[in-house]
Amino acid sequence: IAWKGNIDNSSLTSDSAYLNKLDRITQWEDKLVINHESVAQHSYKVALFARTLLEDIFGNSEVPEVMKFKVDVVTYALLHDWDEIFISRDISHETKYNEHNGEEIRKALDEYVQYAVKKEFSGDENTASYMMMCNIVSPDKEVKIFVKFCDWLAMCNFIKREISMGNNSMMGYYEYCLKSLEKAAENVKDMLLSKFNQKVEIKY
Repeated sequence: IAWKGNIDNSSLTSDSAYLNKLDRITQWEDKLVINHESVAQHSYKVALFARTLLEDIFGNSEVPEVMKFKVDVVTYALLHDWDEIFISRDISHETKYNEHNGEEIRKALDEYVQYAVKKEFSGDENTASYMMMCNIVSPDKEVKIFVKFCDWLAMCNFIKREISMGNNSMMGYYEYCLKSLEKAAENVKDMLLSKFNQKVEIKY
């Protein structure tokens, strides 16, 4: 990865503190939780769900469009919460999707992260890594739909584990997550049928 034109270890650990934030920023900051999950842990789970599901859906397909989609999905899954590194905290789903001004909040965050990425990669505009990081902020709609489903899977998994350990304060949020997961699954099925003429049944 090219950080400020360098690819040595010092550039990954000193010039950019963002990588270290992956382990320090925790999700569910506004909830009472027994276990704390970092952005890095959550993102890994989302990518794992995504990679596994893609294999079940497409198998070893060598169709260029499918292969590109798989790479784009896993890449976005790994970095879908990249904005939290730049703003130094997790922002709850209720805040980002609130009825009053959720859309404006998401737009402002996206614009800020685009600015921050361009500033971080200043001087590397011609590198492939620069283009990848810029595209992470606004991926293809189909990629975002698939990763969002995997994101809800990871969140439901975390909440279910909390409840199994006796954290009943998460029960209400678990119901909310399940409804969101159901809607996300329908979006994925519609998208796969439309984009790849692929009919799937999703069980979770």
